[in-house]
Amino acid sequence: MNFVFPECCGVCFTLWNTIRLRMVLLCSVDLFYNALVGLALYHFIGPWYIGYLTDGYFGAVFLWGTIIRGIYLPPDMQTYMGTIQLILFLFPFTLCLCSSCYYRYIQLQSSINLAESNCNRAVRIFTAYVLFVYAVLFVLFWSYVTTASYKLALIMSPFGFILAIFSLFLYVKSKRLKMEDFKFQSTTNDQDNSISENIIEIEDRQAIITGRRIGIKDH
Repeated sequence: MNFVFPECCGVCFTLWNTIRLRMVLLCSVDLFYNALVGLALYHFIGPWYIGYLTDGYFGAVFLWGTIIRGIYLPPDMQTYMGTIQLILFLFPFTLCLCSSCYYRYIQLQSSINLAESNCNRAVRIFTAYVLFVYAVLFVLFWSYVTTASYKLALIMSPFGFILAIFSLFLYVKSKRLKMEDFKFQSTTNDQDNSISENIIEIEDRQAIITGRRIGIKDH
């Protein structure tokens, strides 16, 4: 008895394979892997905002609380704010970078410009460009909202202009990657070569069989 998967399962598998391939390409570049892992860890460890939290009192805001004049204050809304930052910034920005790396890799691999459908073009524009603009605008807007009452916090804070500039650096770097930056290319090339050799062998065997058949017909 043959089990037939629903059509929706096929779409889910295709989407999963597409995302998985792009994430593999992203993680194969040391710069992006270390940067995103470090950014995720810093989100839980490092200070988010640094500045004058109240009039004349300098302090820092963390996920796990607030330190002002050497006094520790338990977290109030930090957990809620941290969840928003993860879902609305880090996840979309990661998807943007992996898509940018994927299309850069395709550009380096292809010697000719292949035509793409309108759907693929729309996906490429959205994942590689629109998501990046959204991520940067969200960082600036969210930092301004959360630090509006903190003097100099928007400029000095790691989650302010510094994060926006760092995001821009990673995005520009993804557009200028070279083939040697992708660490898994040697394995991929070996697999491609072995597949090509198998295809050539199969075609040679088919040619030999076809020639024998023609010879038999002639006799």
